[in-house]
Amino acid sequence: MKKESGVPFPLGPSRLNEGINFAIVSEKEPVLEILEPESLTVELEKTGNVYHIWLPLKKCVYRYKIGKEKLVDPYAPIIENTYKKYEPIGKYDPVAFDWEGVKSPQIPLNQLIIYEMHVKGFTMDKTSSVKHKGKFLGVIEKLDYLKDLGINAIELMPIHEFNENEVLIKSPQTGKKLTNFWGYSTVGFFALHRNYIAENPLNDLKNLVKESHKRGIEVILDVVYNHTAEGNEKGPIFNFKILGTDIYYMTEEGNKFQNHTGCGNTINSSHPIVIQYILDSLRYFVTEFHIDGFRFDLAASLNRALGGEVSIPSALVEAIARDPVLTDTKMIAEAWDLGSYQVGGFYPSFLRYSDWNGKYRDTTRSYIKGDPGAKNDFATRLGGSQDLYHYLKPSASINFVTCHDGFTLYDLVAYNQKHNEANGEDNRDGLNENVSWNCGAEGPTDNPEIEKLRLRQMKNFFTALLVSRGIPMIYMGDEIAHTKNGNNNTWCQDNELNAFPWAKLEKSPLLPYVKKLIELRKHKPSLTEDNFFVPEDIAWHGLQANEPKWEEDDRFIALEFPKDNLYIAFNASANAIQVELPEGYGKLFLYSGDNLKMGKTVTMEPFSSIIVER
Repeated sequence: MKKESGVPFPLGPSRLNEGINFAIVSEKEPVLEILEPESLTVELEKTGNVYHIWLPLKKCVYRYKIGKEKLVDPYAPIIENTYKKYEPIGKYDPVAFDWEGVKSPQIPLNQLIIYEMHVKGFTMDKTSSVKHKGKFLGVIEKLDYLKDLGINAIELMPIHEFNENEVLIKSPQTGKKLTNFWGYSTVGFFALHRNYIAENPLNDLKNLVKESHKRGIEVILDVVYNHTAEGNEKGPIFNFKILGTDIYYMTEEGNKFQNHTGCGNTINSSHPIVIQYILDSLRYFVTEFHIDGFRFDLAASLNRALGGEVSIPSALVEAIARDPVLTDTKMIAEAWDLGSYQVGGFYPSFLRYSDWNGKYRDTTRSYIKGDPGAKNDFATRLGGSQDLYHYLKPSASINFVTCHDGFTLYDLVAYNQKHNEANGEDNRDGLNENVSWNCGAEGPTDNPEIEKLRLRQMKNFFTALLVSRGIPMIYMGDEIAHTKNGNNNTWCQDNELNAFPWAKLEKSPLLPYVKKLIELRKHKPSLTEDNFFVPEDIAWHGLQANEPKWEEDDRFIALEFPKDNLYIAFNASANAIQVELPEGYGKLFLYSGDNLKMGKTVTMEPFSSIIVER
């Protein structure tokens, strides 16, 4: 086959002069193996530490070899596995795609209502009634449900290629091997997970993005740049370890891997090649797939210097923030890792990243279940967490009560303890402290009063989430009270625990309440204004109007937005209380309890919330 030297950039495979240019960075000399359309081994040209070649091919299946090691290209746009053992190989097969002129809705940051979801879990259930269960195309079939719910941004849990079968543990209940279901174990940061593909390995996601944009829904990707699937020094080898351990990983004495992620290794975010690699990946998904934003898993580890010490902001975090291609892209940080908690301080120089606000989650859980001393802190969370983001805006805070990590919303009000025995680790995995309350019985119960209290509490949580300043995030299935049976770490469960239960949709007593709250948020500017509370925008009340009594730990908070004629109150105590409404208020909008008589005063049930209009 004819070959030419090619060019050292761009890295990866790319179209050049009716052929394919291949380029890869390596500390050792690799050779290129073409597996299809014919089998051949090609020696590469060298420019610095970039090895490159041009071949007259339209498409190909390929990999690299260094000595006896077989490597998948880190820049491979498609990754396949044709072997019994997981042995990923790259593929280059570009195809045309018609965006039909569809553009991103470019929703202002403070207007987002995010829905965190798992691609497979969303439609894998037999009751989903979709053609493409568990695929990108299956999500398209359910976009109208999300639009009707009021969602305007979906956050997809990891969609980069990962090995579902890397888990060695067997289920103690079924005896079957557990799987990596969530996908926080990336093999390549350009390729999409092949098991989410139904028709085309590139165009299926593009179709999902296009159809989402048609409905005014943005698409955010959960990206795992903090570690890779290669694990620690004893883990498998796919590419990075051979291409340059000291380039891609943070190491310590004895060639051991630093492990700030809990996953065996930590990406070396200080190295220029790694910075370029991650920037190239982000740009690729923005330019090629029209992705609207990214959520950075364990982002605090990206703010670590070579020795492991925290360095805010790192060169990588700064480069992402200032990259011109990513200017309009939303950036969300999970601002913690195993040893560093950076919420409120991940990137302080200007509003470029928002944080998953872990303090919002913990405070809201504590207040709603009636813990003493949480009242004043909860009021701060309602106002956008000014104590954390005073130099920014409320939109720096991603407010959430639940997410994929931890209890679902129903389990939060149904379990005091985690129940992770199905994960095969003797219930050692997952968080021990969940700030949860089972409302009187652990797990399933036939007691109607406990079930009514649980429903009331779930409504209270949603009320808090959707009236707080900042950006609300809802976890898939919480709107219909999905349960994982008390398992707070379902990363390895490819079953009903992670499947959206579509059969529960029509009978859900919670869903209409959530839809009404989302509609309220969209039509009341006071709830989404991107500034912290000022006296002329808000009035605080107590059991008596205009008397908030912050010094009393009565578990009662009420706030009024005069411009929108909106009064909101929370009774997080175990007692029914008499509440005096401000002058002119008497039109009930929502009440989480069962019975309420409107008048100048109302009697709020224990653990209830209310929204009244004037």
